[in-house]
Amino acid sequence: MVSFNEAPDESIRSPLPLLNNVYRYNRVNWYTASTEGLGLKGPAIITQFLGGPSRDYDQGYIKAQPYGSSFNTFAFEVNYFDTIMKFSISAVALVAAKASAITFYASNSSTALEEFAVSGVTGWSNPQFASIYHTCNETNARMIRAGLKDSLEAAAYARARLTEYGKDDEIYERWFGNGSIYEVIGTIDWLVEASKDSLLYRCDDIDGECAANPTTYPGYHREDASGETVICDLFYTSKKPLANMCFDGSIVSTGPKHYAGIDLLHRYLHVPYMSSDGYIAEYFEELDEILDVAQTNSSFAVRNVDSFLYYIAEVYSEAVIPGGCLGDL
Repeated sequence: MVSFNEAPDESIRSPLPLLNNVYRYNRVNWYTASTEGLGLKGPAIITQFLGGPSRDYDQGYIKAQPYGSSFNTFAFEVNYFDTIMKFSISAVALVAAKASAITFYASNSSTALEEFAVSGVTGWSNPQFASIYHTCNETNARMIRAGLKDSLEAAAYARARLTEYGKDDEIYERWFGNGSIYEVIGTIDWLVEASKDSLLYRCDDIDGECAANPTTYPGYHREDASGETVICDLFYTSKKPLANMCFDGSIVSTGPKHYAGIDLLHRYLHVPYMSSDGYIAEYFEELDEILDVAQTNSSFAVRNVDSFLYYIAEVYSEAVIPGGCLGDL
């Protein structure tokens, strides 16, 4: 039985009388719960939402942290963009309790994606996901989640290649020259495992850029809300799953952003927080320039967004067919 305790002293109790043990602090709903008596040796850190105002509103994100002196007491933050949701402990998701370190999710990317993330299939111990706003309908959200799943897989292949071959590797040298492998590995780790509390995907064309660029904008990043990425309709029709790798043509002919999972990794780096305020940026986007900078200025190659995208795509393609499908350079 999960019992609720007092929330942190500085919290403000919710004015809604029907929701007991709900507190408001910094525009976030806080619950505290005790897992005493559940036989757990670690925190139950992933919860499952039971419902919301409508089927279109079945997203929300949750994270937990120890609270108070009791080892079995945890504070749960539930952020549903100011819509309060019910939740319960999900016994299915307690696999993370077996880990030596606590994994916190800042995500509303669905229980299924989170369970995949902690399954060990991709090798990531602590992947984090941006939240999906309620303006994304179920189809939008499902396709974004599929892209996020692909992004974990593609990044995992890239990291595995880096740790196995290091810099003494034809693919590495092609895209990064003799640039620092520490920067490359660190960037890929950062893309997957950095906290994304402040990041948000939304599907309403709030600034009108999708409508103004219907054939060229799969998405855009808001200047007035730097953590927000708007996903346009073109994203869903033009971006393909990794399962299409090499089937749709060579990487050179399609470009790495043809694949939703790789495109979503690239979109993280448009966010100032994720790019370290432009330390990593789209310095070179044309293929000949990307290849040239790897050989002539590798210190910039390891900071160039498209260098990472081509590297990730080529490495993944090698797992699809022997020799990959980079294409003619």
